[in-house]
Amino acid sequence: MISSLESLPDLFARLRQADPLNASILRAWQARLTQADDAELTEVLRTMAALTDLGYREEHLLAALWPVLTPRAPRLTPETLALLAKLYERWGTNLAGGGELLRVLAMSGQTAAIGAMIEQLVAAPPPQAEQAVAPLVPLFRLKKLPVEVVFPRLLDGLAEPALAPAILDLANYAVRGGHVSQHPAHARGKQLAALLAGVVAQLKTLEGRPPSEEAELTAAAQQVQDGITLAVCLCDALGLIGDSTAIAPLEAALELKHRRLRCEAAAALARLGDERSAELLAQMAAEPLVRLRAIRYAEELNLEDRLDPRFTTPAALAEAQLTCWFAEPGQFGFPPTSCELLDTRTLYWPGYAEPRECYLFRFVYQQPGGEYGGIAIAGPLTMAQATDVVDWPVEDLYALFAGWHVDHPEVEYRPFEAFEPEHRDSVERFAAELADQGFEEIIPRLWGGYFGNELLVAEARQGRIEGLALIDNEGRAEFEPRRSGPRPFGPAELFHRYAGRRLLAQFNNA
Repeated sequence: MISSLESLPDLFARLRQADPLNASILRAWQARLTQADDAELTEVLRTMAALTDLGYREEHLLAALWPVLTPRAPRLTPETLALLAKLYERWGTNLAGGGELLRVLAMSGQTAAIGAMIEQLVAAPPPQAEQAVAPLVPLFRLKKLPVEVVFPRLLDGLAEPALAPAILDLANYAVRGGHVSQHPAHARGKQLAALLAGVVAQLKTLEGRPPSEEAELTAAAQQVQDGITLAVCLCDALGLIGDSTAIAPLEAALELKHRRLRCEAAAALARLGDERSAELLAQMAAEPLVRLRAIRYAEELNLEDRLDPRFTTPAALAEAQLTCWFAEPGQFGFPPTSCELLDTRTLYWPGYAEPRECYLFRFVYQQPGGEYGGIAIAGPLTMAQATDVVDWPVEDLYALFAGWHVDHPEVEYRPFEAFEPEHRDSVERFAAELADQGFEEIIPRLWGGYFGNELLVAEARQGRIEGLALIDNEGRAEFEPRRSGPRPFGPAELFHRYAGRRLLAQFNNA
């Protein structure tokens, strides 16, 4: 047992002997850590920093500290932060969460701690790419970046492929944020230009000879992604540095097919005074995928008058926002073939105090197996609905998204498999009510609640037509015929539409 009265150092010593060190013990250890004061945590860190070896027990006990230390980072003492730096120096690269340790140093905001983090990060970066980048993220949020301890030392990490893009991003941010008057990598302009030339050459080779084998294709896709990420940061840095030796590799980047990279290269060349690239940058606003970036660079470079007004309207910006969302790796990974504006209106929306401009789009992907499409929304949220609801009234489409978006404990549903015993009486009562209203072959599929109003969605038949029926405890029933397409909507969509209709009606006094 773990007692809250047991001192943290004593508990740590005892748990180092625990066999086995199971999940329940670790949960209790973390719970005890949340109750510890800063002095106790510091004492445990001091003990850990003095260890001569690091076994699996110590590693797991140490990993439990990060969620506790992270929210306390801004008020940790210099002594505690120095112990964290020492811990990383001794064990960091052997820890799965070593990057989290460095991130706490960065989140402290203290100059000495940030300097120690930079030193450790450059000297021995965490082996995992995400962990290596994590310590730099908090620096983008600082009101005053301690440039004197970050640069030029951080630039020595450019040799690390996982670190290089984040380092360049931070250097570029330092310029745009007014933290420095000259780009931190100004003295390395020729080196960066040569690096860009090499990356562009590799990307051009991959464009010209795409692999045919699946294994090679996966490896090549990762090479392209890594290469584009680095090249984008290099283009931006070289434009801000203003070194003319960058013109040739930037022009080479402009010849590649990747739209994001071409936009970055055009902006960098325009910054270096190239008139043709300035015009090309303005024209790129026609491409939804790079529209927001092209407009931002045009504004930075005082080229707004060259932008076509059609591409700077609120609807055009919403289309660009949605297209970028589609292209994210966690979504489709690439932009749709087309994105057509269906409707726009101003609505009070769940979660917002003020009215929001809402935009509905119909998107289409043309694929070898046929057309794939659906409805998407931009404005109060960015989301796509791939089920077949394209012929629903516009008001119902807004309701569908609003019902999906609302996050409230009194707006919830459970599928049939998760019905609780206390729901079954209501389900049977609602099913009987549907039968009384002429529905047949009723199969319950979803039970829901909307601010005390219960409802049931069930498969049902109305006459000869099969579909989904929804009924609430006020006896209001609605019916949607079954769709025959590959992506028919289901019970959840009917629930979200029901909730959204009532929310939007209440918020907008309809």
